[in-house]
Amino acid sequence: MKQKVFNLFKDFEIFLVGGAVRDMLLNKESNDLDFATNALPKQTKTILENAGFKTHDVGWAFGTVGFISDGYEVHITTYRKNEHYVRDNRNPVVEWGKTITEDLTRRDFTINALAIDRTNKLLDLFSGREHLIQNVLETPINANEAFSDDPLRMLRAIRFKARLNFQYSENIKKALYDQAHRLLILPKERILEELNKILMTDNAADALEDMFEYKLLNYIMPELIALSKIEQESIYHHKNAWLHTCDVIRNASKDLILRYAALFHDIGKFATFSGKGAVHFYHHESVGALMTYSILQRLRLPKQWIKDIVYLVRNHMRVNTYEYNWSDSAVRRFIHDTNEHCDNLLELSRADITSHNPITVQKHLDCLNDLKKRIDALKSFKEIKSPLDGIEIMQEFKLNPSKEVGEIKDLLVNALVEGKIKQNEEKQVYIEYVKNNWRVV
Repeated sequence: MKQKVFNLFKDFEIFLVGGAVRDMLLNKESNDLDFATNALPKQTKTILENAGFKTHDVGWAFGTVGFISDGYEVHITTYRKNEHYVRDNRNPVVEWGKTITEDLTRRDFTINALAIDRTNKLLDLFSGREHLIQNVLETPINANEAFSDDPLRMLRAIRFKARLNFQYSENIKKALYDQAHRLLILPKERILEELNKILMTDNAADALEDMFEYKLLNYIMPELIALSKIEQESIYHHKNAWLHTCDVIRNASKDLILRYAALFHDIGKFATFSGKGAVHFYHHESVGALMTYSILQRLRLPKQWIKDIVYLVRNHMRVNTYEYNWSDSAVRRFIHDTNEHCDNLLELSRADITSHNPITVQKHLDCLNDLKKRIDALKSFKEIKSPLDGIEIMQEFKLNPSKEVGEIKDLLVNALVEGKIKQNEEKQVYIEYVKNNWRVV
């Protein structure tokens, strides 16, 4: 694919740049190819479409045209001399460049300021290859200037360090502190995109600890900062609430909804702290759910994501109520009530438990494993439905479409879950049960 693109742009300068070159030097495969060219966006689009490629708008204002072919996602961008945010303006100003040198100079990190030309010659103007060998993250220009121009680079620094197991240069460390406030001018959508990528790295917890240390969290999710003030030494916990949160993320599966839930599961503890006698956090899960909803709304997560994450935060303590002497009906009730969230609740609880005081971990894991085994044995109840549908209920009890119809359905489902009635009975059995147990009839 690389050579095919080079051939298409035979009348222009063009270089393979950025992550694909970096990954090549790290002996990693990459299906995302980025090219830089002196062709203008309209010229690029014409060249690609004349060659039969279906193009799509990746970032027209930034000079990027994209297409997909042979399993590759390809982006071709016009040389940029500059791309920066002016003061408090949330829309960056883009200035086209004339040379590859100008384009590489304005890139975020030296390891991404690498280019390969048509002859496969590596262009490395800022010691990017050396920094790859040294496992150091550095900027091509002064980091204070680079982060001020585009504050998103600070979050990208956090992500690349976590993803590649690199270290920050001293230049970057200082700039993170100095420029953290510039995150306030970024559009929420750009922050969210980068935050999602951070949470999906293998070292997401370390990345969040960096965001805490360098004050970036203060300008994105300041509510989390208070968790570091909650010391919760007890038979259950041995770290402050913030370090415990990071451990839960570290233990959580690589699922974005789950990791957001892990991040916010104890967010309500500061507001609900009670130090009278033993330390308590009464109703911290309910308060945390409200706080989580507010934070995620602010970050502009998709509505369904917010709904799922808030549910997990509100109910993350529910698994802890399980006892070995629960009846099968009680387990079925848990399955039915938690529904599609059941597996994630169990996983969140596992991540939470594993972060507890080591002397209690195995006891609680054994209890969780027992619940999981019983749920697996009764999993057919996850899809249980009312044996009478809405039309039948309205006909039998002379009701119009209303909340009462839903109440009767819930009554029947609950009776099935608890074993008070059985599936595949005669219809009259269900009607009689409703007559004897529903509050209105």
